[in-house]
Amino acid sequence: MSCFLESLDRPLALYLTESSLCLQPATGPRSPRTFILRGALEMSFVFDGSASNTLELAYRTTPLRSIKSEILFPLQADILPEQLFDRILTPSGTKCADCHPAEVKQELPEFPAGAWESDVIEPYAELNVTLGALQAENTSCDAALEPERCSLLSALLNHGAVQAGEVGNPGL
Repeated sequence: MSCFLESLDRPLALYLTESSLCLQPATGPRSPRTFILRGALEMSFVFDGSASNTLELAYRTTPLRSIKSEILFPLQADILPEQLFDRILTPSGTKCADCHPAEVKQELPEFPAGAWESDVIEPYAELNVTLGALQAENTSCDAALEPERCSLLSALLNHGAVQAGEVGNPGL
């Protein structure tokens, strides 16, 4: 995951939340769920905890709907479009539907097996974490005590410009 984060073109627009109400729960404000915003594409990850090896992807098809997926790191092979949803599929749709209502399967040329679209849940403003707070965590991170967390913080923040962004806005 660190290599992936380092490789992203800069500047990055970031949105940070300490929300724990998702499949990628933040463990608190010192390790927030972090969204990397690239227009209609929103990628998210957490710095520690049980989901710290996953990257969630959401592509906003409209301002209130998105197609969601999840990638497990480290990657063991190339990710093909027909495999993009394998980790989240259930017999009736995806595990995303547990939280994101109104899930429907869309037939799209980019996805040979179709894609599942559902409602977006906008974040709660009272759970926002500032970019300054995350930068302070990066500065004070002790790699001897938390090597993975520190590696992710460094990969995100020490390889080019970052700025605060808003989920649902075009980003950079």
